[in-house]
Amino acid sequence: MRNEWKQVICIFAVLIVLSCLCISVVSAHRMHVVHKINEIEIEAYFGGGSPCRDAEVMIYDKEGNLYLKGVTDDEGKFGFPPKIGMTNR
Repeated sequence: MRNEWKQVICIFAVLIVLSCLCISVVSAHRMHVVHKINEIEIEAYFGGGSPCRDAEVMIYDKEGNLYLKGVTDDEGKFGFPPKIGMTNR
């Protein structure tokens, strides 16, 4: 459970950075982010419901090392399978 919270906090930190990057472009909108833990999928969209397309996503491990980076698709989604051997505890 403790590692799961660390992962959630790490993803949340990445999403905050993403929202800060998007704010400079569209400061009049707020962005909502939805994520799943089993198959990690991030969905980013603005307050009006439009997806955050081509947003840069950077995922870090619990030691702070860059684990993966990519961009959201046309629907504002970015997904990846969790690293083999990661536990939920």
